[in-house]
Amino acid sequence: MNDVYSGILRCAMWTIEYRDGLWSLLKKKKISLPSKDALHLVQNSKTNKAAPALPRSIFLLKDFKGNAVNNVCLVQYHVSNVDGRVEDLQIQKHGNSRSTNPKPFYPLKKSTLAMIRDNVIKRGSQGVYNDLRKKAGGTFGASNVSELPGGKQQIYNAKSRISSSVSEDDVEELLKCAAVKRTT
Repeated sequence: MNDVYSGILRCAMWTIEYRDGLWSLLKKKKISLPSKDALHLVQNSKTNKAAPALPRSIFLLKDFKGNAVNNVCLVQYHVSNVDGRVEDLQIQKHGNSRSTNPKPFYPLKKSTLAMIRDNVIKRGSQGVYNDLRKKAGGTFGASNVSELPGGKQQIYNAKSRISSSVSEDDVEELLKCAAVKRTT
């Protein structure tokens, strides 16, 4: 980090264009993109709750569809204290975690949760667990922690939630039993 940040943090969207090997600023606001070479530069800044002297800014380019260009963003941390130094950071635990649990909380992707719900009854807990790990590329091949289940227990819990919510009504079960006895 080169210097102490003393400016005002903000969120902004600028319209820029790449022409003849140079970037030019079209407007310091969001306008409709005039050409294929024009993009929106989005800046989102926020103070850090764990270390207020270390606010961060995220910069990304968005194309005419609103998608991030090449799925890349730049994260910049601004040192805003007098010394220009950052002390040791204490990462805060997740709000629902126990103070005795040193393992951090990583929420699963919605697609992973959907796969668990859809396949746990058909394939069983172990089969779904193995399928998810293979699909993600294993522990070392996964691009994101949220693609892997937290463990087999997570899948067992999902299976028990599904089977408890699908339980049939006792009266309906008795009527079916009576109907079967009449036909035999």
